[in-house]
This record gives sequence, C-alpha cells and structure tokens, in this order.
Amino acid sequence: MLRELAQLAVNYETAIIRNELGALFVDAAILGLCPDKEEWSAANFFDLLIKIVNRRPAGKALDGRPKQLIMLWLSITDPLGITECPETGYGQHRGVMS
Repeated sequence: MLRELAQLAVNYETAIIRNELGALFVDAAILGLCPDKEEWSAANFFDLLIKIVNRRPAGKALDGRPKQLIMLWLSITDPLGITECPETGYGQHRGVMS
C-alpha cells in the first residue's frame, strides 16, 4: 500500500489528491464509512483513496520525493479544510457590512 500511495504522490497533482481525500473524509463522516465495524480501517480508507484517484488519468510525473509530496496532501493546521468552507464562517471578516 505504501508503494501505491507513493505512486499516487508522484503521478497526480497534489490538488487532485487533496480534493479526493477531502471528499472521502466528508463521505466517511456523513455516510459512516468508518464506523466501529472491523472491516473499516485506515488501510481500507487509503485503499479506497487509491482506487478513486486511479480512476483518473495520471499526469506528468512530479519532481520530489514521495514522502514530501504526500505531506502536501493535507494542511498541517487545517487538514479537513474547515476554514475553506463558507458554511463555517471561518476566514471571513466578521462585522464587515457589504
């Protein structure tokens, strides 16, 4: 599995993987893809990510080591992108009238 994740890292743009990973997190939270069922593990989660991303045509190989590229998939301070969601109100100027 690590080899497959490394291949994703070098063959797909970071933004593509970031979007698919974010969508998978949302699906897991809303649809319950990762409840207390035994069959749902981190391995299953990443296996599903690999399958979803691999449906897309691979792009031009990226420069860099896979480990460094994988670290770009999620923000360190906001891995779920909560501040980017307009429904949360984060990142918006409060008290400003438009």
